[in-house]
Amino acid sequence: MADVPGGIENAVIRPEAEAGRAQAQASASAEQEARFYDEAGRQYALQQNRQAMGWLGKFWGSGGASTNIAGLVAFVALAIYVASMVFSPPDASNIRSGMLALATAALGYIFGSSKKGD
Repeated sequence: MADVPGGIENAVIRPEAEAGRAQAQASASAEQEARFYDEAGRQYALQQNRQAMGWLGKFWGSGGASTNIAGLVAFVALAIYVASMVFSPPDASNIRSGMLALATAALGYIFGSSKKGD
């Protein structure tokens, strides 16, 4: 781009320089445009909801972080319970009872909070 003598304010604008670029007329009606923006708004809200819920929220719902944490605790406790059944000696009943109690408490919180609407 060449420098303009005297500064940019002295540049000459030539309308024919962009004559090959025609302005495209919209072929959509106002109703079609309104439907398009409504659908785009719904898609945006859906995407925001998915991002807010996260990966665990897909399973437990949109109860928030506390529900997601309780779900994760329930999952881990049940996994430890099953692992203790498979890999531990029979005298590991304290581990099993503790993990089962923790898992049922977490599940009780999840399903109890969904009924309250919290």
